[in-house]
Amino acid sequence: MTLGINNKLLKTNNNIINSLREKIRRIENKEIEVIPSSLGKHKYSKAILPKVISLDFQQIDPALPWHGLPISGLHEIYGDVISGIGFSTALIVKASKMYEEKNIRPQILWCQKEDDLYAQGFYEFGVDPNNLIIAKCANSNDVLWAMEEGLRSNCLTVVVGKIDKISSIAGKRLQLASENAATMGILIRNSLNNSFSGNSPTLTKWRVTPSPNFQNTNIWTNHPRWNLELQKYKLSMARGKKLKNAGEPKSWLVEWNNETSNLSVVTNISGRPNRTQSNWTIAV
Repeated sequence: MTLGINNKLLKTNNNIINSLREKIRRIENKEIEVIPSSLGKHKYSKAILPKVISLDFQQIDPALPWHGLPISGLHEIYGDVISGIGFSTALIVKASKMYEEKNIRPQILWCQKEDDLYAQGFYEFGVDPNNLIIAKCANSNDVLWAMEEGLRSNCLTVVVGKIDKISSIAGKRLQLASENAATMGILIRNSLNNSFSGNSPTLTKWRVTPSPNFQNTNIWTNHPRWNLELQKYKLSMARGKKLKNAGEPKSWLVEWNNETSNLSVVTNISGRPNRTQSNWTIAV
């Protein structure tokens, strides 16, 4: 009887050890587990996805401490609203591809006060409108509430909010919800005032403006171009990784290709200081 109990305990301990080893392997391989919403709450099944999406593996990815953009966290985009929507849509396409490769239907929640989204434009950009849930909100508080509820639902691929003002406390709530649910949160600031009322809790902060030689207000073209400036990242979330020239702002002229769903650097201006913006920060 004692031998039988010992064998049972040994088998249980081996299962626990194997489970821990598998978790370590996934962490080392930059993977996360997600439960697809299409499976329902009562069916236990998980899909393994990368922790980051690649923006441009040669120039932009190495400038980020995660070597890509984390899908578990809140990212702030401001500058030109039209360009910001275009860049956000590109991120949605990138994140959606990861789910589609695992045969999981992506679900995107877009929250804003305005009624000006163009479904056909999303389709041309690479986002299936059938996967898009639009929440038209009465005010900024409703936008924040819808975003937080969407992030906490643990069944969405990306949650986007277009808003003008937000407090640092509200931002921290969104960041925590996004991190806990392994869901990408995107905050589009539709105001020239790009400051939180307090320290910014977002993982990254981007300033996106139209290319000087591409002043086209229609973002739904085949090859839109933007000036992309990385103005902040949260180094403490990257587990102490060091980057070369970490204190310098990074900027690129990028082009999005609808056919290939790729973002590429057009002109090598990476690392050139931004003369108009001096608020580069590395949050700790």
